[in-house]
Amino acid sequence: DQVGKPVKSRFAHDFGGDSQQAERGILRAVALHSLTLGIPCLYYGTEQGFDGYVPQEGDPLWELEQELQKQQGDGPANQDQFVRECLFGGAFGPFRTQGKHCFQEASWLYQQIAALLALRQEHQALRCGPQYLRELSADGSTFWLPEPGEQPYLGIIAWSRLQDSEEFLCAINTNPTQAQHAYISIDDIRNGQERIPLHCLYSTEETQIGQEAVTQSSAIGIAVAITVPAGGVVVFH
Repeated sequence: DQVGKPVKSRFAHDFGGDSQQAERGILRAVALHSLTLGIPCLYYGTEQGFDGYVPQEGDPLWELEQELQKQQGDGPANQDQFVRECLFGGAFGPFRTQGKHCFQEASWLYQQIAALLALRQEHQALRCGPQYLRELSADGSTFWLPEPGEQPYLGIIAWSRLQDSEEFLCAINTNPTQAQHAYISIDDIRNGQERIPLHCLYSTEETQIGQEAVTQSSAIGIAVAITVPAGGVVVFH
């Protein structure tokens, strides 16, 4: 609902018109939303990368917004329609169009979100299993947890969802341009004896799916070395 935000806009608008980065940014948010504790709920158009925003003075849409305000007279403000684009055609449609629909089930973003939600539906641990933020290391010796700072964090954020003997390791790379490699701590009891490798169930880099990640001893217990694609998401099991 963007309560307290002075200028309403969809999440994708923050990427300044770079549709590829916007799609990957949306997917990271949906992955976090879908693979952590709670019940995910997506606002329509998110799966299509909608990037509507309320225009400000000087914006190309400003005149249209002013005209709509005049037409409505003393009624409630029309601004919300700029972040409520018509999915199947209308006066203000997706990506500043008019009268066009935008429901593309074959698009990259739609397919990736569908894959993540299918994974969540298939595995109970991803819906209601306990969750643990995981420590990271560049060398397998010194481990640390991601922390907020003055500048945006550009690196891996990893967490596990557990159930019975299973562990699902989920990781997001917030660096939009560079793949990131790290040793990630995992559960000692589930991974410390037989040393069964983890398998990649999902990745935004399709060639990574099915690959193995071998577990090994580290300074703080059992860890696994994985690579997360630039601006991407992976799930290992």
